[in-house]
Amino acid sequence: MPRHTGVCTDVLIRAYRDAFAVDLQKLVPTDMAAHFLAYPRTWGLKRPDPNIDHRRVPNLQTFWARKQAKLPLPSNEQYWQPSYIFTSMIYGKLLRTGIISDRRTACGC
Repeated sequence: MPRHTGVCTDVLIRAYRDAFAVDLQKLVPTDMAAHFLAYPRTWGLKRPDPNIDHRRVPNLQTFWARKQAKLPLPSNEQYWQPSYIFTSMIYGKLLRTGIISDRRTACGC
């Protein structure tokens, strides 16, 4: 996937690869191959698909939980720290993920 295109999970995967040398694109499919039944059955797959599995938010959530890396975020956003990963439901139906940055946009966001 070219760096200038992608979805929310692509941003997260690239950030962790660049900043921490952690390759979720390899780690998630490897864990899924070893523990396929622990992962969501949302897509009706009979086996892992290493071409796409790392790009699905529910799979990332499962991976983090399996690695004991799932923690609650502080309820007050001012206490969120760079590198924190979060997931959210947008409009009650679109599951997305993001990563907290140490940089702000020109508007301070």
